[in-house]
Parts: sequence; C-alpha cells; structure tokens
Amino acid sequence: MHNALQAAEAADFRAMLAALDEDGADVNAQQEGTKWTCLHLCSCWNEAAAVQDLLDRGADCAMVDKDGMLAIHLAASWGHVAVVKTLGAAGN
Repeated sequence: MHNALQAAEAADFRAMLAALDEDGADVNAQQEGTKWTCLHLCSCWNEAAAVQDLLDRGADCAMVDKDGMLAIHLAASWGHVAVVKTLGAAGN
C-alpha cells in the first residue's frame, strides 16, 4: 500500500500530502479491498481542506470504489456538507 493511503487512513493529512509531494505517490492510488483513494478517505474524515489539497494535486473526483461510490457520495452519506461543497465545486 502507498504511504499516502496509509497516512490518510490514519487521518494524518500532513504525512499524506508529504508522501504525495516528496515521495511522488500516486494521488489516485486505490486501496486493495475497498478501492478507496485518499480522496474517499478524506471525504469520510470530513476534511474539506485536505480534499481541496488533493484536488489541487490532480485527484480524480470521478473515481469509484468497489461499490460504485464517489467520494462525494461518501461525504453526503455522512453529512459532511463542506466536503460535498468542495467536491461539487470541482465538478462532481
């Protein structure tokens, strides 16, 4: 698994961004089982700033998980309004 994904899973967004910026990790890498990306994880954690940082680094908001869910679907299901607005502004 990529360090960026591991950091996002642990809600360590500073380490996630460092892995993307310094280690050249793939911003759209997916977890093996769930197929979640850093964007999916940050959306669930209700981290609108981290979501924007990922979008600025080229995260694809159209990527789906194993159940066909977009990051915006996950954010909406948890009631994370700021994340939904951030993803919506990105064209989701």
